[in-house]
Amino acid sequence: GRFRHYPFGEGERSEYANYIFCIYEDQSGLLWVGTDENLELYDPATDTFLKFKSRPGDPEALSDDVIMSIYDAGGVVWFGTKKGLSKYCRFRKKFQNYRHVPNDPNSLSDNKVWSIYSDRRGILWVGSNGGLDGIDRRSGRVLHYRHDPSNPSSLANNSVMAIAEDESGMMWLGTWGGGLNRFDRNSGTFRQFGRRIGDSYSSRSQTVVSLAAGRDHRLWLGTSGGLAVFDPETERFQTPDELPLCVSTLFHDLMRVIKAGSGDRVWLGMSQGLVTLDLKRGDCTLFRHQAGDPATLSDDRVLSLEESRDGKLCVGTQEGLNLLDESTGRCVRFTVSDGLPNGIICGILEDGSGNLWISSNKGISMLNPATGRIRSYDMADGLQSNEFNQWASYRSASGEMFFGG
Repeated sequence: GRFRHYPFGEGERSEYANYIFCIYEDQSGLLWVGTDENLELYDPATDTFLKFKSRPGDPEALSDDVIMSIYDAGGVVWFGTKKGLSKYCRFRKKFQNYRHVPNDPNSLSDNKVWSIYSDRRGILWVGSNGGLDGIDRRSGRVLHYRHDPSNPSSLANNSVMAIAEDESGMMWLGTWGGGLNRFDRNSGTFRQFGRRIGDSYSSRSQTVVSLAAGRDHRLWLGTSGGLAVFDPETERFQTPDELPLCVSTLFHDLMRVIKAGSGDRVWLGMSQGLVTLDLKRGDCTLFRHQAGDPATLSDDRVLSLEESRDGKLCVGTQEGLNLLDESTGRCVRFTVSDGLPNGIICGILEDGSGNLWISSNKGISMLNPATGRIRSYDMADGLQSNEFNQWASYRSASGEMFFGG
């Protein structure tokens, strides 16, 4: 095989950027190249490049010159930049941008993103401090759902912390102060399920920070008041005596993150360790930090969870990342001393090659678990900020990864 080199800083290509962040081949066979200075479109048939740049005040130009991601959805090419989302119209050769703009109903509601989810219909849902946004990435239409005090069928609270979809296709939201919300996408209405006066087990709290739909058809909620379990069929929260004994003891511990795993497992990340619940057997296993034993969790304060393709559980804590082998109960740790820029692991996602992408309070890092090699990215590499939010990470079915900060 032979390589053909397109040099930087030579001849007619002297204006080309020094960093290439992303390359994408569209359905026409053209190559889109995102750099730190502009967007390039390469036509292999003619061996020519066409340059696109942002223009202040032009709503049909790129939103920014730093191109961080590229995605082709049904022939519509999307570009993620440092200042929003751009859609390219092939026929008009123009861009359409989406970002939070005050008083603009066609922009995102808020820049403080807490939750991200792509449903089975292909709609990208974004939960923020401004409500719930639904982005149809084929048409580019953005739907906004916000709390309306005069409408009992509206979103209960504008801070949407968690989003999940159950096996029936129903969408559920966890909010800060508005409890659990069921969202009917056909009617655009919401129904709130939360604390009821006189019912001590209706919900442990109105603040739901994590949410998972289990294969047992129940919803597992992490709240500021502890664990809550909701049965959508009966539309009621279950009491401790209706659940496995090991689960009933967890009702008062702070649940930071909950994840439904493969098989019949649910993982509960707490302020005092990690619990693996086997729904079929009805038993629990507790994993905790043990001083002096490097094969245990690096810290008990669990912030994020991800199941890897080789069956290991990736556990993010306030003191580093842990790769847990549940069959042995032993962990492999990765901390600041191993090259992570920060120990507070806000989000973990696995890519198609088995690499782990980790968001923290100091940017995003890529870890190769096989070699232990870590590469980190920060604002100098084009990130919008070095600090990311817990719960705000998502990998779509197409392999795209989203991190909110």
